[in-house]
Amino acid sequence: LEELKVRQLDRELLVETIRDLEADLEQQQGAADALRTELEPQLDLQRQRHDDDVADLKVEIARRDAARAIVDRELVKVRAEFEKARASFNEKERDLEGLIR
Repeated sequence: LEELKVRQLDRELLVETIRDLEADLEQQQGAADALRTELEPQLDLQRQRHDDDVADLKVEIARRDAARAIVDRELVKVRAEFEKARASFNEKERDLEGLIR
């Protein structure tokens, strides 16, 4: 009989402990849900900003690449003209040296 009373008391203590733990868990889950509800819109906004920034950077990269291609083509033309002018200058310089001698 005494053993049954001890077991009954232990069971009641365990039941009470379980109820307290369940209440704490529900409170923690409620706090987590409230925090999630508060932070999700901010996170969504940050994600959207990031996606917009990435899209802007892709556009800028495309523009830069196009401008770079134009500059490279112009540079090839200018170098060709420079080489032609230098060859012409060297030829004229040789002609003048020949005339001077």
